[in-house]
Amino acid sequence: MLSGPDGTSSELIERLRTYLADRNWKRKICAVCGIEFIAKGQSDNCGSYKCSGGYVFRSFSRRKRFTLLKEMMTETFSYFISEGYRKLPSASILNPYSRRGDSNNLEDTLFIVAGVQALNPIFIDEAPVTEGALFIAQPVIRTQYADMVGKIDGFSTSFVNICTEDLNASPKRHVEHIDRWLSYLSHIGLFVNQTSIVPEFLTPDWGKGTFNNVAIYLNYGGLQLGDMSFFYGIPQRTRKEMTVSDIGFGLERVAWAVNKSTSYFDAIGPFIESFLEKYRLMDSARTLALISGSGVTPSKEGTGYRFRKFAQMLLDADKGDFGFLHLIPYYHSFWGNLLQLSRNSDECRNLIYREYLRRLNAQLSAALRIEWQNSWSDTEALLESILTGSYGISVDQLRGVIASVLREEKERSAGNNL
Repeated sequence: MLSGPDGTSSELIERLRTYLADRNWKRKICAVCGIEFIAKGQSDNCGSYKCSGGYVFRSFSRRKRFTLLKEMMTETFSYFISEGYRKLPSASILNPYSRRGDSNNLEDTLFIVAGVQALNPIFIDEAPVTEGALFIAQPVIRTQYADMVGKIDGFSTSFVNICTEDLNASPKRHVEHIDRWLSYLSHIGLFVNQTSIVPEFLTPDWGKGTFNNVAIYLNYGGLQLGDMSFFYGIPQRTRKEMTVSDIGFGLERVAWAVNKSTSYFDAIGPFIESFLEKYRLMDSARTLALISGSGVTPSKEGTGYRFRKFAQMLLDADKGDFGFLHLIPYYHSFWGNLLQLSRNSDECRNLIYREYLRRLNAQLSAALRIEWQNSWSDTEALLESILTGSYGISVDQLRGVIASVLREEKERSAGNNL
């Protein structure tokens, strides 16, 4: 099994080995990739997407009734609160440490990308430690997943990271948290004999020097549900080094695993868009609802630049049909149940609509080879100005150009680097 360089990892590994052995988990070697994994069932592979040959979990037994994402959130929250965890409020998705000019390595994440970052004031500013077992449902944004959306199911640029956190936990305490998570999975119908555990030893750096992480990934029939990490030796300047038990799963992936439906986006909704496989439209609208609701305004840099990149992704997916407008309030309502948003639904929709039109208008004016005018506040103003001005462009010519631009949008390769 995994071995670490020091006594802390050895203690954790020994406790985990004993815990799993007592419950008939076995050490195995994946027949496909050759890595070591641990499983309770008969599987001969590590349970990853590649080694499983895809998302085979969809063939496992499922609940008789479909579980909506908001219902999955309520059920998860109720379970962990009943187990003695205390709710930690969700942090804004805007990472305040990204604006600092110091040597903090977390400054390269403009957005919150993991639930543990809600504890950044403790790790980075060395604020007083919050004691006890905590549960947090943290909205996150991972722009690196943009190219995967619509190509490989199970990926979205925004999702809810459901986490338990325990600061200065011991290895024994971490294994107790793992036990509760495995019980949670059984509680919602994901049986542990269909899961695999893949351990890994890592040395991350959050800006004050490297420390250690015994990471344990949990796979379920080709789908990685989450990871169960024990960080220790986290450097501090004014107090002793810290540890944290950090266990995080993707709520949307958990809901997909429970429902075992065709698409990851079925539980995210709306159903009609998912059934029509408009996954990139759904994802870009959902992430824009979260970004705009959090107070971001389109600009040329930082989070505002990401806003514009997601707006381009939205235009690519929507193809000028304006089919996204009803999605913004739908997703705003979901995020608003987790976060205190600074803009209401109408404000978000109007802001996204204006940026969408700005990008569409820029493409139209470029195709017509005319200089953009700031007075063209929307597409209709642009078209009226062209037809009534001295550009010499007829209605039929204009109609042809618009058809060509929208056709190019349809043919544009899916995905943009964000």
